[in-house]
Amino acid sequence: MGGPKKGKKKDPAKEAAKRERKARKADKAAAKRDRKRSAADSDDSDDESEHRQSRATQEEEEDIESLLRSAAAASATTTSATYTTLAPDEIRSVTRRCNCSITAVGKDELWIYGGERAEPGDTCSVSGELYRWRVERDEWTRVAAANAPPPRCAHQTVEVTPGCLLVFGGEYATWTQFRHFNDLWTLAVAPRASRWE
Repeated sequence: MGGPKKGKKKDPAKEAAKRERKARKADKAAAKRDRKRSAADSDDSDDESEHRQSRATQEEEEDIESLLRSAAAASATTTSATYTTLAPDEIRSVTRRCNCSITAVGKDELWIYGGERAEPGDTCSVSGELYRWRVERDEWTRVAAANAPPPRCAHQTVEVTPGCLLVFGGEYATWTQFRHFNDLWTLAVAPRASRWE
């Protein structure tokens, strides 16, 4: 009785399917290991990227602060308003802006304040300039009043009493810098502008 065992014959198709299942299972496990390694590497690079972004944000914030301080210092040296009539070639710089305020004062004047301008070289600048347009005369004037607010865009301006502008809020927003304002400024523009309060 100790003769050779008679075994079942193995079906070659079943054996091939079994090998294929094992290969798929091994591929799936390898892919899972690769995803885990990739996620761990990504977490490390994300931390480093966040750290770089944080440093860049701090530097940009310092840049905003220095820009706002220099604008305030320049405005502080002005003691009364200056009116400068614009030449026709200067008008384009006024009209090529967005997110500014345009406020009607009286029957013939529009006052334009602040806004953003796209500059050559893919940069964006924020303006703190104030202009008066006398519609019937088609006369543009740059008005520089004392104690001007920081440059801003996306703010609101209204005429609260005849000849008195009220500016609220806005932001200093370029493609790399951003800061909200929650302040209120007034400027009496009639009969002549003099000082922001």
